[in-house]
Amino acid sequence: MLIPAVPLAGAVIGLVLLGNDLGTAMIIMMITAAALFFAGVPLYLFGFAALVAAAGTAVMAITSSNRMCRITSWWTGQSCADGIDANYQATNGLYGLASGGWFGVGLGQSRQKYSWIPEAHNDFIFAIIGEELGLVGTVVVLVLFAILGAAIYRVVVAQEDMFHRVLAGTIMVWLLGQATVNMAVVTGLMPVIGVPLPFISYGGSALLMSLCAVGVVLSLAREQMAPALRPKKLFKFGAKKAGGAPGRKPAARKTAGPTTTARKRT
Repeated sequence: MLIPAVPLAGAVIGLVLLGNDLGTAMIIMMITAAALFFAGVPLYLFGFAALVAAAGTAVMAITSSNRMCRITSWWTGQSCADGIDANYQATNGLYGLASGGWFGVGLGQSRQKYSWIPEAHNDFIFAIIGEELGLVGTVVVLVLFAILGAAIYRVVVAQEDMFHRVLAGTIMVWLLGQATVNMAVVTGLMPVIGVPLPFISYGGSALLMSLCAVGVVLSLAREQMAPALRPKKLFKFGAKKAGGAPGRKPAARKTAGPTTTARKRT
């Protein structure tokens, strides 16, 4: 089980790290760990894997001045030695959340998204939601993700096939985990690592993959439904039934009665 999965996942993570994208690599690590967990890998192996992942992440952070600048700016709240404020985006995101109050400044009335928060429509869209719709809007987003997680969890526990259970569980951890990381970054609980918010952040490929993942979960849920409750297909393909046009019964063949036979004999 570990031999084909772990080397392939490691190769994918290595290619992502070559592109200097530690945030996406961490999400892929989380997805891999979720797949192995739902596949039934012993828990003690996750301890060793966590130590290796933590050591590798620390080495990648220490060897990069940009990453160290982000971490130190997030921890101390001050600019780096070269004067670069790597925490500028996160600070203005917090300003946006704070200025939103309970009900926000109004939909489309955000001020922070105009040259204050760089790329506000991508990784920091949650801050704009908090500014325009307030605490109520952010709580609604949290509730929607919670409902999505509960619905996918019901699909996971209903699966009897191992592959289907691993697939649905991994999708659940991916979507909810990535959303958690994004919200933690926006609220200042984690340093900025550049992870979009599923279904909400701008980006065609990210939205497409998220929708495809939900489509897979819906397909698995449909297979668990009773045949009478399954949604009918929009298009039906197949050969027509024999017997002519639909709705018309074939004509009955006429047979000679006993009187006609008697007349012919006479």
